[in-house]
Amino acid sequence: QSLSNSKMNLNQIHNVYFIGIGGIGMSALARYFQNIGKNVSGYDKTPTALTNELIAGGMNIHFEDSIGLIPKEYYVENTLVIVTPAVPVSLSEWNYFIERDYVVKKRAEVLGIITKDTFCFAVAGTHGKTTTSSILGHILYESGADVTAFLGGIVENYHSILPSSLDSMQTESRDSILKLDSINYISATKFEKVYPILPRPDKVLFAFKDLYVKDKLILNTTHSVWLNIQGYFWAIFLAIPIGFIIGLFPVFKGLFSKQVDALRYLPLSALTGLFIIWFGLGDLMKIGFLTVGILVYLIPVVVQRISEVEDVYAQTAFTLGASKFQQIKHVFFPAVMSKLIDDIRVLTAISWTYIIIAELLNKESGIGSLIYTKARQGQIDRVFALLVVITLIGLLQDKIFGWIDRILHPNKYTSMELPGTFEAKLGLFMILGSICLGLISTNVLGLSFLLNVAITLSVIGFLIILYSYFKLKQA
Repeated sequence: QSLSNSKMNLNQIHNVYFIGIGGIGMSALARYFQNIGKNVSGYDKTPTALTNELIAGGMNIHFEDSIGLIPKEYYVENTLVIVTPAVPVSLSEWNYFIERDYVVKKRAEVLGIITKDTFCFAVAGTHGKTTTSSILGHILYESGADVTAFLGGIVENYHSILPSSLDSMQTESRDSILKLDSINYISATKFEKVYPILPRPDKVLFAFKDLYVKDKLILNTTHSVWLNIQGYFWAIFLAIPIGFIIGLFPVFKGLFSKQVDALRYLPLSALTGLFIIWFGLGDLMKIGFLTVGILVYLIPVVVQRISEVEDVYAQTAFTLGASKFQQIKHVFFPAVMSKLIDDIRVLTAISWTYIIIAELLNKESGIGSLIYTKARQGQIDRVFALLVVITLIGLLQDKIFGWIDRILHPNKYTSMELPGTFEAKLGLFMILGSICLGLISTNVLGLSFLLNVAITLSVIGFLIILYSYFKLKQA
């Protein structure tokens, strides 16, 4: 009596014939059926390392499309034929089985039959199926579960595509490993945590070498710093005019001051999905996220600093005949900026928090993505080394802002203007101007030649600042 295609009982099958037995999935099925006591034979186009192993294991495999090579004892009532989709329909052996009403199944169908009455974990997805299945099968097998894993690759631990409790050699190997682990555990005199809470200081120190050589520390750090600079630039560029408009004009202050104050309570980390929708996953999203993160704090501060300017200064300027624009230029702007630079220094810490969050959304580059990756890999020493790098950068940024404050507002620190102050201001404005020119030329205008002009200006500005430094030392 012929086997039913709709309700198949594997107990009725004595022979399994594979058409395309050399594939990674087909060879796993062949091993499975051999392990449960079935006679296994098959055809493939060319011999491979997998087919050689199957032949060495006792399977009858040939590499010529010939009906005469099919074993004679493979009758229709006790034989299952499994075919791979890679085999052409013109194959003689395939047509032989179809014409004689053999039960012919695809590999996926057979897997469904095998797992129909068992507890099955099926792993699906675009990438990582074989890796995930291998880890899952290994965990279950080493835990002593009665498990058979059909995988899409060779597992080195088992030298096989089929870690299985049905394989006596693998079971003995596993049992011997468990026994050896037990002996080692009893004999151990010292234990060490695999993932310590805090790494030793010397490990953190030596981690810098690995970060530099293997993880492109310099490239990732400069990328994060450049994102930070761009975020600061656009935040300051927008916050100062918006803040002055709201702070100086009663109409706008009445309309927007309360709303601006409320912006500080926005949980920006919960709005990352909106930034991805608006700007995508590239650097533009990270810059926009950082800009808004600084902007919502900076605008209310600008408005507050304007309100702190004493009326006597504005009234004196008005008495001397200053226009509204002259009052803004000579009274409000210097007074606000002398205090705002301190607020910007405080925002340095917030900016690094936001840039780390932004880099976690698209872990292509940057020190934030590096921290996330190393933490997931359990490399705690490298995580702490990266935290040290961020701390040092933050301290350096604070010093730079303090130096800028001394150049732009020398009256806060000394009662007289020191030699070299004018040159230092000129060099600073050239560097700041070159940064503005570079950002606008690349992000707005799209003119690459202006970037070369910006680099030249920044170099000249740096040289002028060095000259002012030596001039000050001589004085």
